[in-house]
Amino acid sequence: MVVRFITKRFIGEYDPNLEKVYTFNTLIDNEFVLFEILDAAGQPNEADCLTLEANIRWAEAFILMYSVADKCSFDECNRLKFLINYNKRRRRLGSYNKVMKRLR
Repeated sequence: MVVRFITKRFIGEYDPNLEKVYTFNTLIDNEFVLFEILDAAGQPNEADCLTLEANIRWAEAFILMYSVADKCSFDECNRLKFLINYNKRRRRLGSYNKVMKRLR
């Protein structure tokens, strides 16, 4: 889907196990916008937990995709959504605490 978004073409042969960052520049409302899109590799496992959290901290937006033919992939999206919300909430609280310490 990332390649389709960037190139406007469908690529039939694609290795879903390769993680790659795509850079894409486009014009939106007369302003150039730079996209850096991480196409994450496969489904994360417990060993990839630190990498997953680093990716969550790195990103500003998320698109979670699943296969309509695989309920496990849908369940994985729910788990990832929870982790994203948890990490973003924790980051906001950390920023709030830093501000409060400076004000004291």
